[in-house]
Amino acid sequence: MSIASVSGRTSTAYSANASTASNTADLEKQRTALQAEIRKEQQSKDDQKSKNEKLQQLQQQLQQIELQIAQKRSSASGSSGSVNHNGLGDALDVHV
Repeated sequence: MSIASVSGRTSTAYSANASTASNTADLEKQRTALQAEIRKEQQSKDDQKSKNEKLQQLQQQLQQIELQIAQKRSSASGSSGSVNHNGLGDALDVHV
């Protein structure tokens, strides 16, 4: 079986999305700061009820940031490359 390209030109261009990378880095810094704050709160001498409420809030914030990081990475990997066709179309001959 052989496949030969008959017509059409395809160019592939990959470009990194710098703003997405920057936003992701900022989110990761926020995540690290929240993780440190959670550790600090876990070791605090606050009463258990206050401690639990604050930890719950911090963990919710952490989950939101992790979700945003995952979304940014997902959208960055989905749109990190683009394929441009010149309008001639691609035709392939397939011989079996």
